[in-house]
Amino acid sequence: MRAWVVALAALALVAPSMQAGARGITDGTVVVWQSGGLDDDTVDGVRRAARLVGADWTVIHRGTLRLLAVRRGSDPVQIPPSGMGYPMAVGAVTVAAARPLLGGSRADVLAAGGALMGERTAALRGAAVGDTVTLEGWNGRRVELTIGAVVPDADLAWDEIVVSAAVAETMALDRPAVAVLWGYADEGVALFTVSQMIPVAGTRVTASDSPPLEDWVLPPVMLKERFGEFAFRPAGNRIVIDPAWREENIVTLDYPIVGRFRCHRAVAPYLRAALAELEARNLDWMIDPDDFQRAGGCFNPRLARGGGDKGLALSRHAWGVAVDINPSMNPYGGPVRLDDRVGDVFRRWGFAWGAGWTVPDGMHFEWQQIRVSRQSCSDLGLARSAQANDLWEVYPRKHRCGTG
Repeated sequence: MRAWVVALAALALVAPSMQAGARGITDGTVVVWQSGGLDDDTVDGVRRAARLVGADWTVIHRGTLRLLAVRRGSDPVQIPPSGMGYPMAVGAVTVAAARPLLGGSRADVLAAGGALMGERTAALRGAAVGDTVTLEGWNGRRVELTIGAVVPDADLAWDEIVVSAAVAETMALDRPAVAVLWGYADEGVALFTVSQMIPVAGTRVTASDSPPLEDWVLPPVMLKERFGEFAFRPAGNRIVIDPAWREENIVTLDYPIVGRFRCHRAVAPYLRAALAELEARNLDWMIDPDDFQRAGGCFNPRLARGGGDKGLALSRHAWGVAVDINPSMNPYGGPVRLDDRVGDVFRRWGFAWGAGWTVPDGMHFEWQQIRVSRQSCSDLGLARSAQANDLWEVYPRKHRCGTG
């Protein structure tokens, strides 16, 4: 059975979202995606390419909905604070496409109007097969679905919940995010044909042998595992976050170069390390602290910007795990004017850089992973703060990398 693993690039913002270190594309599929969703010309190009190479194909819809409840019978498993909901990455596929891509039993769940839930998502909230979830659609409609199967996250392309296209339509979840082709005779021919049929700037066409992209970002469920899951309610382009999560996780600290600002406590040490290294290398002059304080920053509870209609997709700034450096000179979608040396330092301390994304975001750095091999070659290290056990401090190493 082929796992339904499509290009994770459409999971969040404009960046390639992948599981840690993996490609996120199964053997035998070609995946097409654009930041903000597929336009009509791209879908038409995929259709023509599939016909030429004798492939089956489908379009997967994807967006962020609010989870309003998980119940086991009449008993609550997870209920958000009043008026709030948990952000959920929801994918939608036709039952016909689900049979070859997900397998017959999982397609049967969708055909019956049920939902598939990722294993990590289920563990995060204590959900199990047979529980019901209440989702709020983009049209405000509340839909109750039974969890028909708990599925490995990679099989669902790291969507947290997958429903049928018919169920998605009742919730107005209409955002064609990625196109998937399969069943062709030759992957190289399929990849070339699709690429020729879609000469649209900002489109990525990837296959099973495509190399992983360096600046992937965490899928939503991994973001929640690392930094906690909060409930929220929209307020225009901004959001109101559960104050309990905010109080526990968002801290205001002083940082080298840029001064005092709010960020997630778990990201604070890596930000400090990156900024301290820039200072130690005499690269601090490349960062404008006034611009950072005025238009950049870290924690900012809002919806994602750019890239088309994302429904309720949340900015990574809402978690306080991303920073914008020199935003006035590096606007979203514009030329990247930030020096590569700055980007390399942030990458060394675990941040993805938006400079190379499909739609460039040269100001944006987002925590991704601890890169041990790179971090070990820095002249700076991390140690627990004597003042706060859950925070870390940057310290200069006594020996340079490889000397002791």
